[in-house]
Amino acid sequence: MTVKKRHKKIIAGTLIFVSALSLFIRISFASVTYDFEGGTISSDFDLTPQTPFAIATDQVHAGTYSIKSGNAAVDNSFAQITLLGDFASGGTATFWYRYDTEGSFDFLIFMIDGVVQTGFPKSGSGTTWTQFSTTTLPSGVHSLDWIYVKDHGTNTGGDAVWIDDIVVPDFTLVSDKGESFESGIPGTWTNDATEVWSSTNAVYRRKLGSNSARSYLTLGGSGVSTLQRTITTSAGDMFFYFYVSSEAGFDFLRFYIDGVEKTDVAASGVFDLTRNALHAGWNFRKYTVTAASHTFKWEYSKDGGGNIGDDAAYIDLAFFPTTPAAPGPIVNSSSFTIGNAKVTIPKGIFLIK
Repeated sequence: MTVKKRHKKIIAGTLIFVSALSLFIRISFASVTYDFEGGTISSDFDLTPQTPFAIATDQVHAGTYSIKSGNAAVDNSFAQITLLGDFASGGTATFWYRYDTEGSFDFLIFMIDGVVQTGFPKSGSGTTWTQFSTTTLPSGVHSLDWIYVKDHGTNTGGDAVWIDDIVVPDFTLVSDKGESFESGIPGTWTNDATEVWSSTNAVYRRKLGSNSARSYLTLGGSGVSTLQRTITTSAGDMFFYFYVSSEAGFDFLRFYIDGVEKTDVAASGVFDLTRNALHAGWNFRKYTVTAASHTFKWEYSKDGGGNIGDDAAYIDLAFFPTTPAAPGPIVNSSSFTIGNAKVTIPKGIFLIK
């Protein structure tokens, strides 16, 4: 059993959950602080596979360690670190940041659920540590994303951003991040008949792991490439991450649920030129769905003009809520040993088959 170490937590209570394969003990906290003083980045965070954030000692808000973007002097790049959690009660999220970048070209961006927060992006010489505090973070699943994004030009100052002392409300880590396309486009998905989507492992084009899904490689003028999933969901939130590199204002990724477009996804832009408008990096979207059969469709469409950037859209980590298997009762009490502790599960606790 792996125990994840965090720092400075206030214990509020405990919950024991038993499955047929594993025993999990969840400890609930009023807030969680990541001060990086263990000299490592907690596995609670997801890091981009290329030029990721890493532990740093050259600039710290307090203590010995902070985290620092890893893409200094790498043209047309970004480093992104994500905390994806289910925040049961909501609350306030805070962190400290510092930046030393090429002004107006290389940016520190902070997003919650794909929305750039007030005061960001930041660029230039922000060499004094500054604290950011959200308004109350609502309860529910949220993606908190810190990104350092660079253009193809000059490298100025430290060419980096630093983050330290992140404090968030109590949350449950979202361990099931959905479809990651590690083995290609699944057979349960409906691909375009001709302008097919495919999996790709291109640099900066995968959110987590080895692959993401990319729209048709050589889509012609006025072409459309679609990918969809029809599935019976339980009531809850579906979510996904997307990235677009296209002709700004003309070639778009669009997303539909049951034929109705979600206009907050419609995105176009050039990775190298309009990163500020596109927010750069991977963007998160979340939608509440009812318990029913739904069709989720991603569509990349082009006008009749030119090709700019990758001329493509990418999606990754597409999650759909589904009903778990029905539980069956444990007839007798059971005991488990964890380290030096003995845990007894009384009658009435349920076993997931």
